[in-house]
Amino acid sequence: MDPTTMIVTAIVNGIVGGFARSMTRDLYQKIKSLLISYDSSLKRSIEAVEEDPESAARRAVLEEDLRKVGADKNEEVLALTHKLLSVLETAGANGHADTNNGFAKSDSLIEATERNAGNRAIHRVVEKHIQSVMAARHHYPLGNLDLLSVNIVTISAHNLPDQVKEDIGRLQEKIRIIIEEVAQRIEERKYKTAKEAIEKMGFAYTDRIKAIELVKADKKIQVSYQTLKTTIEYFSNLNQTIIQKLRKSPSVELETNLVLGNAILIYEVTDFLINYIENFEINGLDDIFRLHKDTKSKVQELRRKESQLREQVKSEKVEAAIREQTLKDIETRERSIKTLEKEWEEYTTEMELFRGEVDVIHAKLPSLEAIRENAKRQLELISVVAILQVIKQNINAIQGAILTLEKIKLVSLNPTRIRRLLGVK
Repeated sequence: MDPTTMIVTAIVNGIVGGFARSMTRDLYQKIKSLLISYDSSLKRSIEAVEEDPESAARRAVLEEDLRKVGADKNEEVLALTHKLLSVLETAGANGHADTNNGFAKSDSLIEATERNAGNRAIHRVVEKHIQSVMAARHHYPLGNLDLLSVNIVTISAHNLPDQVKEDIGRLQEKIRIIIEEVAQRIEERKYKTAKEAIEKMGFAYTDRIKAIELVKADKKIQVSYQTLKTTIEYFSNLNQTIIQKLRKSPSVELETNLVLGNAILIYEVTDFLINYIENFEINGLDDIFRLHKDTKSKVQELRRKESQLREQVKSEKVEAAIREQTLKDIETRERSIKTLEKEWEEYTTEMELFRGEVDVIHAKLPSLEAIRENAKRQLELISVVAILQVIKQNINAIQGAILTLEKIKLVSLNPTRIRRLLGVK
């Protein structure tokens, strides 16, 4: 990473995930102050990134401005940047939560940034959704249950504009798009290395094609896992946010609106999670098992040919030295075949365990369905105490699922494992 990119990375991560910890906050403020004192023109581009740290355009402008004024050559700035990144990396490795967003730990600093960006995007979507819902309730004679996205699209009375129906009705679609994009971006970065490695391995054409198929299938599985994990994490995070808002409510009027809005939100996110889990499939597993089946067929054919060769060299017409060397070569190849079989057995076992863990998530569906129905009933009789209880039930019900997912350690394919799975040295 070049110095300028490193400074921007530190700034973005300091903004997105660092303000909850005093040490991180202080380091970020020192870097910001130092840069502005170095050249006051940087103040505008830094503050633009602070307003929207997910904006690639704003990050690019800041990077360009840093290079323009030569801030990337300032030793004090670079020293503080290294220190901030080190603190953030340590926090991620130790599993410290970002209490600014209430978000769980990530496997790396970059992944944490991606997750936090998605988290912020979802919060913006749901906040805008609640604003739209409350506005519709104010201007049209709608009952509380009419405000649910599943119901509002079917309303024909009340002179409700189609645009309002469409906007409110697309909430779950918007959330799904964000979650899938986050999962894709996290895994795409991991698999870039594997793709590049395949090109450098010098595989024969058929082996290269198999390696590419293997990586694609493994990536599909990883993306499926990331999407499920991200969905559940965001769901839990939204519940925590609702509790915080209700506890900080400054007025009865605002409290009433918060209770109604968040009762709707509880229903929506629970309904989204139920629908997602019900339709969840681990993409890529069938491709992995097909490749395994092809490999087993190949191994059987190899063993058949080796058996024929072993019988062939037993002939007295074959010179003793040739016979001895050939049998040694057969034994060497048999060890390679056993290594190949063992690697595939371990790999497919990992995939089967993942499938089993996902079944645990499915077992949460009855509890989630009860929460959804409870939230629906609560919309008919709004009460702060009752809605807080519903939220707490949500968190308790899903916590086990989150812990289950955190135990799953799916490891992305690396060049060494690709070689072993293909039986290539």
